[in-house]
Amino acid sequence: MTAALAAQDPWWQPGTRHGDHVFSFGWLVGELVRRITGQRLGSYLRQEVAGPLGLDCHIGLPATCDARTAEFLPVPPPPPGELGFEEQLLRRAGPMTHQAFSNPPHTVADINTGAWRAAEIPAGNAHPTARALARVYGALACGGQVDGIRC
Repeated sequence: MTAALAAQDPWWQPGTRHGDHVFSFGWLVGELVRRITGQRLGSYLRQEVAGPLGLDCHIGLPATCDARTAEFLPVPPPPPGELGFEEQLLRRAGPMTHQAFSNPPHTVADINTGAWRAAEIPAGNAHPTARALARVYGALACGGQVDGIRC
């Protein structure tokens, strides 16, 4: 993904606008972590954050956790003749946002597979428990430290 992002021509004249998307930003941050530490983001998260804080949080979920992972449910369809909430958002946002949200292409059925959960998609498929997510944000809010543990 980072090679594809690097090869992408700008969508506007450089210096005239700016923009990014959470998924592309996740790939770029993951690549920085890999180049600096030699680890993929999921491994780095386990070793430097989840491990020290005792978090049940994964980017690249092990298959042993599949049975206790909640499944995504599809958004209910809109009434006949009306646009659904997601379709309204994507139409207002335009083609760039649609392409960003659709990369990698996925459906709810894809997201509920072991292959999707095991993939390391830095901004798209972290699997924390609610308690783990709260501790991560607690550490972020407190300068990288929670309960006397610095990560």
